[in-house]
Amino acid sequence: MATVLSTIPRTRRRLSPRLVLCLLVLLLHSAVLAAGANILGIDIGNQYFKVAVVKRGKFEIVHNLHSKRKTPTAISFAEDVRSYGDDAVAQFAKKPEQVPMYFLPLLGANFTSEEDMTIGLPKNYYPYKLGYDADGRKAVAFTTITPDTSSLAPGEEAEEKEEKFRTGMASEEVTGHLLAFARHLAELSDEDHMSAKGKGKVARGAQASEAVITVPSWASQRYRQAVLDAAEIAGFARTTLVHETTAAAVQRAVDVKFENSDSLLTLFVNIGAMQTEVCVVRYTKHVAAGNVTVPHVHVLGCAHTGKVAGHKIDLLIADRMAETFCEKNRKLCDGFRKSTRASAKLLKAANNAKHVLSANKEMVFQIESLYEDTDFKTPLARSELDEMIAKAGMETALQSTIQQALVNSNVSSISEVTEAEVVGGGWRVPRLHKVVADIVTPAELGQHLNGEEAIAFGAAMIGANSSKSFRVRKMWLTDTNSEHEYKMALSPLNPEGASVEGMSSDWQRAQVLASKGHKLSWKKAVKLHVPFDLKLSIFEDDNLLETIDITGVEDALPKQQQKRKEIVDGALAADPNLELPSLADLPTVELKFESDSSGILRLNKAQAIFETLRNQTIKPKAPKVASKKANTTTNDTSTTSNSTTNEEAANTNSTDQTNSTEAADASPVEDDQQPTWKMVKSKAFVPLSQKVEYQGYPKPMDEEEINKAIRRRKALDKRDQRVKDTESARNDFEAYIYSS
Repeated sequence: MATVLSTIPRTRRRLSPRLVLCLLVLLLHSAVLAAGANILGIDIGNQYFKVAVVKRGKFEIVHNLHSKRKTPTAISFAEDVRSYGDDAVAQFAKKPEQVPMYFLPLLGANFTSEEDMTIGLPKNYYPYKLGYDADGRKAVAFTTITPDTSSLAPGEEAEEKEEKFRTGMASEEVTGHLLAFARHLAELSDEDHMSAKGKGKVARGAQASEAVITVPSWASQRYRQAVLDAAEIAGFARTTLVHETTAAAVQRAVDVKFENSDSLLTLFVNIGAMQTEVCVVRYTKHVAAGNVTVPHVHVLGCAHTGKVAGHKIDLLIADRMAETFCEKNRKLCDGFRKSTRASAKLLKAANNAKHVLSANKEMVFQIESLYEDTDFKTPLARSELDEMIAKAGMETALQSTIQQALVNSNVSSISEVTEAEVVGGGWRVPRLHKVVADIVTPAELGQHLNGEEAIAFGAAMIGANSSKSFRVRKMWLTDTNSEHEYKMALSPLNPEGASVEGMSSDWQRAQVLASKGHKLSWKKAVKLHVPFDLKLSIFEDDNLLETIDITGVEDALPKQQQKRKEIVDGALAADPNLELPSLADLPTVELKFESDSSGILRLNKAQAIFETLRNQTIKPKAPKVASKKANTTTNDTSTTSNSTTNEEAANTNSTDQTNSTEAADASPVEDDQQPTWKMVKSKAFVPLSQKVEYQGYPKPMDEEEINKAIRRRKALDKRDQRVKDTESARNDFEAYIYSS
C-alpha cells in the first residue's frame, strides 16, 4: 500500500480548499449544536416552578440558588435589586404590593372593572393593587418601580436614563422576568458556568434558547399568547406550549409496559395550588419506521375545577388558626386581622402544617411572635384538616370533576380505567388521595411518577423528542382541546357594495372550526364563492377574539375578467369554431386555518382562485404501423447478418432499399398530422391581504410593546449586575483590609 501511495503525485492527495471549508463548517456546526442545544422544560405553577434541562443526553432538575429543586413563583421589586423565589417571599410581608405572587391567573384574563380584578385569593392575605395599563392592551399592572426605557433608542444604553421611573408592570412582563430567571438558573447549572469563578458568567454556546412551557388544558387563546409573549420577553428564541397533565402523561409513557393488552387507560389527577385538572389518557402501541414499536400517548379529554387546590387548603388552615388566635387574644384580634406581616407568617406556617399532617396524624401548630410579640401555639390533628376539606366541598368537587373528565373523554364507566396517577403540588394530601383511590377502585392508584417533578420532566421530554440534537425514545402524542369551541363568521366587508345577482345583500356564513374534544393541533380549509372582500370574525366559545379584514378580491376580479376576455378573444380569432370550456363567474376564496402544537389559532393563508383558460398543445401520435415494419426489417437484417459473408452483403443492400422505401411511405403520414391545440381550464391564484384587529380586553402585546419590555428587562439586568459587582468589590476590599 505504501508503494502505491508513493507513485501518486503529491498534489492529488491534497484536499481541495472548498472541501476543507465545508468540513470546517460542518465541524463548527456540530460543535455549536453540542454546546448550545440545551432544552428547558419549565413547569410554571401558581405557587412553585420547576425547571428540567436536557443537555448532553441527560435529563435533570435545575437547582436554584438555595440548592432547592423547586422555586416559589414570586418576584420582588421592593429593593434596589430584583429578587426571586424564597428571597422574594421573604420581602412579601414588608411590601406586599411590590412582590407579585399567584399572578398567573391574570394572564389573558378579561375584567369588566378594577373592582372585579382579583387573583382569586383573599385580599387580607394578598393586598395587591391592580389596574389596567394606560393603552388598554395589557391585562393588569402591579405597583412596581422600574427604569423607564420606553424613550430609549434600540442601541442606547439604559444605565444613563435610570433617573426616569414609571409605576406599573403588566402580568406578561412580570412573567417574562420570572422566565428569564429560570433560564438564568439553567445556564448556571451547566458545568461550564459552575467553573466560571462563581460570578455567573455565561460561557459561549451554553445559552438555553429553547423552552417547552406548561399551561393548563383550559387555557384560552389570550392566556397562551400571553405566555408566548412572556417567553419572548425572557429571551427564548423558540417556545412551545404543552398542557401540564399531558406532560405528566408523556413522562409516564417512558416506563409504560404493555403486558396483558395493547392498550392502557390511565386517569391523571393533577392537584395544583390554584386548580385541579383531571385527564383521561390512552396508551397504545404504534409501529414506527423500521418496524420499531413506540408508545402512542392520546389525551382523550380533560376537566378542571377551581374548588380543589393545594394553596386553598393552606388558606383553610390559616383561617382556622386565625380564629383560634382571636379566641385566645380578643384584644389583639382587630389589629391582627389587618396585619400583612402576621398574615404572611400564618400562611407560611399553614403550608408547613399541611406537609407535616401528610405524614403525621397530629402536630403542634406554633408561631413565635405572631403579632405584638405574642406567641401562638395550638394542637392540630389530621382529622380536623379532613373535616375542613369536606366542609369546603372539595371532596364533592373532585368527584364531579373526575366524572366530567370521563364524559369529555367518551369513557362510559370508571371501570374501564386501568390505573390512576396523582401529580401536582397537592398530591400529598391524604384525604384527596383517598377520594381518588375510592373512585378508581379496583384500578390501581399508581406511584410511578414523582408528583412534583413529572410535569417538568415530561415537558423536557417533549422538547427533546422534537429536536434533532438529542436521541431519546421516540413516542407519538395526540393532545385534545377539551374546554373551548372555536367558530368563525363571515360577512361582506363593504355591505353596500356587495349586492350581486343571485346573492342576498345580507349574505353571511358561520362555521365551527374546532369543537370541544377536537385535536389540539389541526388544519382546516374553508372555501366559498363570493366576488367581494370579507370581514372574518373568530370566536372562542361566545367571546369575540379578533376580526380580520380580507381584501383583494374586489380589486383582482375586474383584472382577472379582463385577462380572461383577452385570452378568449385571441383564441376565437385564431379559430372561430374552437370550443371553449365553461368557466365559473365567481372566484373561489380559500381560507386556511391552523391550530399549532401550542394551541394557537390563526388564519395562515387567504387567497382568491379565478378560473381562466390556457393554450394546450396536442401532439400527434406516431404512426404505429410504420414503426412496426421498420422494427421487423431491422430484426430480419440483424438475423441475416449472422450467416455467410456473401449473404450478409446481399441482405444489407436489400435492407437499405426496404428501409428507404418504408421511410418514403411514412413521411406523408407525419406531414398530414400536424400538432394541434385546444383551450383548457386553468387557475390563477391571487394572495389576499389581512388586517387583524383584536377585540375585547386584554389585547395581546404588539411587537413594539414586546421590544420595550425586552429593553426594560435588559436595563434591570444590567442595573442588578452593577449593584452586585459593586457589593462584591466592597466585600473583597473589606476582606483585604482585614487580612492585611
